[in-house]
Amino acid sequence: RAGATAARGSPAQQVGDFYRSGMDEKRLTELGVTPLQPDFDRIAAIDGRKSLADTLARLAVATNDTIVLGAAVGTDTVDRKRYTIYVGDGDLPLGVDNYLKPEMQKIRDGYVRQVAAYLVIAGSTPEDAKAAAERILAIETRIAGKKLTPVEKRDLAKRYQKMRYDDLRSMLGNVDLDAYFADFGLPTGGEVIVMEAAALRERNTMLAELPLADTKIYLRW
Repeated sequence: RAGATAARGSPAQQVGDFYRSGMDEKRLTELGVTPLQPDFDRIAAIDGRKSLADTLARLAVATNDTIVLGAAVGTDTVDRKRYTIYVGDGDLPLGVDNYLKPEMQKIRDGYVRQVAAYLVIAGSTPEDAKAAAERILAIETRIAGKKLTPVEKRDLAKRYQKMRYDDLRSMLGNVDLDAYFADFGLPTGGEVIVMEAAALRERNTMLAELPLADTKIYLRW
């Protein structure tokens, strides 16, 4: 209530607006996925390495999540007196074991149903949504096979690999890494710390091997 009378731009006004937007179920129902349409259009328009990089950067900001790859600034794992750039592959929704262990098939089946249901809400037909959900699961399963195990993550040499920026750019040759860094205002050159390097390499390979349509389906989800 105080937010309604608070000064424009004040924290009280911003928090009040945010609260009311979440409580307005009627408005949310009317809007549906319409607010996502500009990003759906951006994904549909991807036609090459640069537009892919620009879209990945946009989605990282919009979702506060690592999609395909992510970049962030943090203190160096060895020298805590300096900052460095980290580049890595994000976590998978189900956790690695749920993708790879045969006894977890029920979880995978449920995940496919959930993804399909969301895609139907976003406008897909049930048939298209189910096919897309199965492709999404296949993509994530392939990445899961390249992820570090919990034991491997304890080894800092495996979890954090320092490399030259030029080597990372070569490793991720199917994304315009210069454009991606520029979108975040990050400098190119020098060294970066790479997390989940094997998974990132697999992402890059899949971008070349899979139809562009599959990449767009994955990003839309």
